[in-house]
Amino acid sequence: MRTGNESTNDGTGQRYEKVFHQNEMRKEKRIISHARNDSSIDSVLGKDGKKYSITDALEKKIDWIQIDIGFLSEQEKDTVLNLCKYAVVNGSHTVMGEIMGGKSKANIGIPIYDEHTNNIKWAEEKNLGILAIKTKQVTQAIFKIKENYEEFEENLSEFSKNFVPNGAENSAKIAAQILEEKK
Repeated sequence: MRTGNESTNDGTGQRYEKVFHQNEMRKEKRIISHARNDSSIDSVLGKDGKKYSITDALEKKIDWIQIDIGFLSEQEKDTVLNLCKYAVVNGSHTVMGEIMGGKSKANIGIPIYDEHTNNIKWAEEKNLGILAIKTKQVTQAIFKIKENYEEFEENLSEFSKNFVPNGAENSAKIAAQILEEKK
């Protein structure tokens, strides 16, 4: 998932592209949310190496390797996250929390900023995800998660039991109530 302001989103995308061009990734299906409200991004990359519109890919029943979406709706994002085994992210705490806590899925983090690195290191220490600074580390992380999926699943299940969704929203409501009571 690509997230963040334009420079963060672009930096994440550049790192993803390097990963996806590795030989080990040739058969790894992926859906990329670009977090941009731009339907011109929407496309399907077939295993034949050709790009298709989503409609053409569906009609022709293209055997795909990559789907690019400008912007996923909440329902589409939920569906993708429910069906995947892991997510590759830039380390944003909001996205990581939603994926690890809300969906119980492992994260492979390719950090952009030091804050992202710290978030991903924390997840790695808890065996909820894996930090990947270099391109090869991403492919190694994918294989590690697949090999040890049950272990990650157990840790994520425990973590998600204690996860409070909409934490920032809840905090804002509490702060608003406190301020209102002080009037």
